[in-house]
Amino acid sequence: MVALLVIQSITVYGLIPATASRPSVLVSLVGVLPLLFSALVVRITRIEWTFAVGSIAIALSVAIIVLDCFQHYPLALVGADVLAITTFLLLTVAIFATVFASGRFSVYRALGSIVIYLNIGLLFTLVFRLITLLSVNAFSGLPQASDHSGFRATLEYFSFSTLTSAGFGDILPISPMARGLTIFEASIGHLYPATVLARIVSMAMQARGEHDENDAGATKNKRFVK
Repeated sequence: MVALLVIQSITVYGLIPATASRPSVLVSLVGVLPLLFSALVVRITRIEWTFAVGSIAIALSVAIIVLDCFQHYPLALVGADVLAITTFLLLTVAIFATVFASGRFSVYRALGSIVIYLNIGLLFTLVFRLITLLSVNAFSGLPQASDHSGFRATLEYFSFSTLTSAGFGDILPISPMARGLTIFEASIGHLYPATVLARIVSMAMQARGEHDENDAGATKNKRFVK
């Protein structure tokens, strides 16, 4: 989970913005990195159904890479975005189920909740790109769609600005669908951290209570032996 969080952070905060002026093929490979690493992490978990989800996600990631090689065809871009959105949803649900499953609190659960948050931002990046492919005038302030690298980087900037409620007004949703999904992402950005924080605190308190009970039991056993 630590390696996945590092890869996600490097991709979101460094690689995708840096590739705004790079060839589009490089951007496609960089964009699919979080999918591949998420799929690998999910696949190596000990839960049977997450292993299956990880295997499916790896296969879909390979299909996305192949479709991204045909970026000059709009239908290939739409297909790649649909597959990427499906893959992100599968992986996010699998990681969510792993992080918030019953059990003791650990640092890996906290790191996994951050991975989910970054996945949400990347997921809406793809959703917004799909909307712009279907409706050119869905947003204002975006670069030309033919500039695949700058287009992806700008949409990621808009997505995370919306998720963190740090929008600067340089990019605006115009169509009703774009506005609705923007509001939806902003709502998730407000509700998810509060929900996760409450869950993590409750799990930590539960783990601390169990630890105190074990210590108390061990102390009673020592006194009984004496």
